[in-house]
Amino acid sequence: MEKVKSIIEYLMDPQLVADFQRLCGVVSKEGYGQNGDVHRTKNDNNNLQRNGYAYNLRNRRVPRSPKVQAIEKVEDDNEEMSSSESEEGVTEMEEEEEEGGSQVNNRVHSHERELTHYTVSNKLLFYLFSCGTGVGNELFYAAFFPAWFWNVDGFVIRRLILIWGIIMYIGQATKDVFRIPRPASPPVIRMDRRYHLEYGMPSTHAMVGIAFPITLLVLTVERYTYPFYLGLVLAILWCGTVCLSRVYMGMHTLLDLLAGVVFALVILAVMWPLLDIIDEFQVYHPYGPLIMGVVLLLMCVFYPTLDKWSTARGDTTLILGVLAGVAMGSWLNIQQGNYHNEAGAPPYMVKTPDHIWFAKMSCRMVLGLVILFSTRVIMKALTYHLLCHILGYDKKDHMQNKQKLIVELPYKYITYYVIAFNVVYTAPFIFRYLDIEKETYFTEV
Repeated sequence: MEKVKSIIEYLMDPQLVADFQRLCGVVSKEGYGQNGDVHRTKNDNNNLQRNGYAYNLRNRRVPRSPKVQAIEKVEDDNEEMSSSESEEGVTEMEEEEEEGGSQVNNRVHSHERELTHYTVSNKLLFYLFSCGTGVGNELFYAAFFPAWFWNVDGFVIRRLILIWGIIMYIGQATKDVFRIPRPASPPVIRMDRRYHLEYGMPSTHAMVGIAFPITLLVLTVERYTYPFYLGLVLAILWCGTVCLSRVYMGMHTLLDLLAGVVFALVILAVMWPLLDIIDEFQVYHPYGPLIMGVVLLLMCVFYPTLDKWSTARGDTTLILGVLAGVAMGSWLNIQQGNYHNEAGAPPYMVKTPDHIWFAKMSCRMVLGLVILFSTRVIMKALTYHLLCHILGYDKKDHMQNKQKLIVELPYKYITYYVIAFNVVYTAPFIFRYLDIEKETYFTEV
């Protein structure tokens, strides 16, 4: 038992994260104790000693020097602002740009300049891991899912979204049950401020980084004729880049990553035999999307109670809203007889794209994303003002209101439900009307 405990403590050690960052060329500026090595001491509190300061593995807190305290006061101020940021993970600056608050926006810019407490000597790794960590952000999903629906294969991406929803719900809920903090800073250099209010274990980036490429590989290799080894290499590169990016950014310990990988593999093993059953139910059953919508909504309601506000609950709610919207859009296409199987049985040949395909694809993406972001703006404003009117809240106090469950849940769920519905149902009909549709879209059932 002691052996297991010591292994866990070792994997939780933030100095390992800091060492990896320095190896990759991320160096802390003066005042962050970047030269502080960690050595273990045996005592009742399982403390580590770094530069003479006690450090507890459970809360990962380190006494700071006066200079660091001054810098972290800026971080605390920034954290207070970020506690009222939009819950889908956008930064404070992005939220204020939406609301038109130029004065607060300037203040955020000032904070961000002060919080740049590191230098990067290896730009290649910085851009590589920045892209890797971006795979788990809303902007990536907003482009990736529609691109697959409109340009690649709706059958594959619909099943991937099911996996994604279950993975993220379990991962985010587990974070708020165990409440294990992110690695201490210092010695770790916190480079990603977007999710810093959330807990650390398991890493949902690692869970998605494992689940996405594996799911895509298995589903596509059964439907299309392409070299398996090519897909395998891409899947390994995807997994490795995403997982390592979270250590590089200082957001997770090795234990967080390992837990995320194990969680993802277990969930995939359990979900895979049920994947076709669930997908067929939501698409073909007369009450499939209604039942799915209610179940997903209840999952939002019974999400673990938060000890402090973070983006986790809002992110989870919008993800489940996407699942419900995709289910409704797909079901409605089936009920109206829009789908027809003219492509025959898989596997299908992968056609080489030509200039016409690229032109139509570009038109679909530009027009489609305009539709989606317009939907997002309209639905966010509509649902928020309607909820404030019904509940009697002051709509001007939008930051505090959006942190309340009674506002946050329907605000997120309804908005992203409609967005997902438009991806699957509305946008393809607009593409058809403009003669830029993907020819096989309504055959991918």
